[in-house]
Amino acid sequence: MKKILTMSVFAFLIIMQFSAQAATYYVTPSGDEEASGAFGDETTIENAVNNLTLSRGDTIVLDSSSGDYVLDEGLAITSGITIEGNGAVLDCVYLMENCITIDNGIGIVELNDFTVANSHSYAATTIEAGLSYMRNITFYSSDIGIQITNSRANLFVIHSSFESQHDYAIYQTAGNLNVKDSSFVRNDYGASLEGGNSYFMNNRFHSQLQNDININSSGEIIFTGNEFHETLQITFFIEGGSDIQILRNLFTDTYETIEVTNEASPYIEANKFFDSHKTLITTDSSVIFSNNEVDDCSNNCLEITGGASQIHYNTIVNATGDCIYLTDGTS
Repeated sequence: MKKILTMSVFAFLIIMQFSAQAATYYVTPSGDEEASGAFGDETTIENAVNNLTLSRGDTIVLDSSSGDYVLDEGLAITSGITIEGNGAVLDCVYLMENCITIDNGIGIVELNDFTVANSHSYAATTIEAGLSYMRNITFYSSDIGIQITNSRANLFVIHSSFESQHDYAIYQTAGNLNVKDSSFVRNDYGASLEGGNSYFMNNRFHSQLQNDININSSGEIIFTGNEFHETLQITFFIEGGSDIQILRNLFTDTYETIEVTNEASPYIEANKFFDSHKTLITTDSSVIFSNNEVDDCSNNCLEITGGASQIHYNTIVNATGDCIYLTDGTS
């Protein structure tokens, strides 16, 4: 009992020391780049992030009442800080570098409640290392919204939105990605997943100009509880991967909903497909397509070429073409 009490007191003292050391800095669009960032002595966001000596647990508070933050240099986050945006807009139109780069070794980076816009030829946000949370972030009209490039990166995106990215809303080549309760609207592509582990839950994809999701990854990829509406090209284009699960999603008014090639082997179960041109197209792949509901497809609902797919316990109604179209060499 004495040992437990001693450990509890020690933990409490560490927490109190950490809390006492954490500082808050204030920035405005017209702040003084030489200022300290104390309340009443506001500085610029570039100075606060890039030049001040920030410690784990520090917070930067943005004033959103006096215009947008037109950045003249990218923000390099290297410690576990929090940025509270209060609805501010970071305009990256003049930058020739990433708008935000996170390369954090210790602590948690938290970005809350702001917009990142107009990052052209570079990513709005690049995650290179560390654990990061993004909540209520809007990515607007950049080439890439979020880019994840390193296996040491771990990112959670919650209640955020991606609109009108000119290339990819999310581009992942490594690391771990969790996206939940977010929206993807009128981007060129929704997400390209080319490495690492990816988990998408309860998101909404609407009217991407190209594909919603491209997958060519050896990591674990799970999509569950998402909605996909009015896809103009391909909803899921899967070129590779053996640990891909597409579960309990809703698809409406799609063109080619899921296309699988190159021996990829996704597990597709308990989804609802309404008003699609083609629901599933496979080429030399081993797909498990089970317990799905397909309603109103205007061409061949399931078009299977080569491979050894398993198609069972599905409901297919109102098909204009063949429900299942098998070519020679298919088992």
